[in-house]
Amino acid sequence: MEPLYKTLNLSFDLEGLEQALERIDIGEGTHANPIPLDLFVLTDLKGIYNISRGEGFCLELRKIVESSEISMLNIQLCYLKMNNLTKGRVSFMQKEDWNTIFDIEENDEITFVAPDGCLFLTPIINNEDQTFKIKTKETFSFDGLKEDIFISYNVVLSLLYNSKIYYLRIDPLIKISSGH
Repeated sequence: MEPLYKTLNLSFDLEGLEQALERIDIGEGTHANPIPLDLFVLTDLKGIYNISRGEGFCLELRKIVESSEISMLNIQLCYLKMNNLTKGRVSFMQKEDWNTIFDIEENDEITFVAPDGCLFLTPIINNEDQTFKIKTKETFSFDGLKEDIFISYNVVLSLLYNSKIYYLRIDPLIKISSGH
């Protein structure tokens, strides 16, 4: 049976972003230090996105292009960086630790666990659709914690505009709950 994937669709104020790129010195950003994009996200990212154990999390990039000027924007997902922010954890996150929370053993999109303990995913690209997809385990206990787990995630995108590549990020929170 296919797990339930809760999807967060991202849409952007491309006109506002284009205006900022044209008129504001916001820099170009880098893979490691991208420019915050939250001001230009139309999708409501306030609060904490809640998923239950055993459910999947899917993040989709949808291109919203309505005028020929804005169609010059070319947005690509680069990577998704996840970090466990739960208070009370005593361990540094290793691949085995992430595997107690998420189904990562058979997931080709799991790139690696970085030296800082963050989990990185690469996007699934199918035609023009770009997504990140990961499934939580039905039951898990990390560092003896059986309660909710809070994960921050940074979505890093590249944007080609006027022959320059800009690196941008969005960084909301996920809560993985027991479902009770």
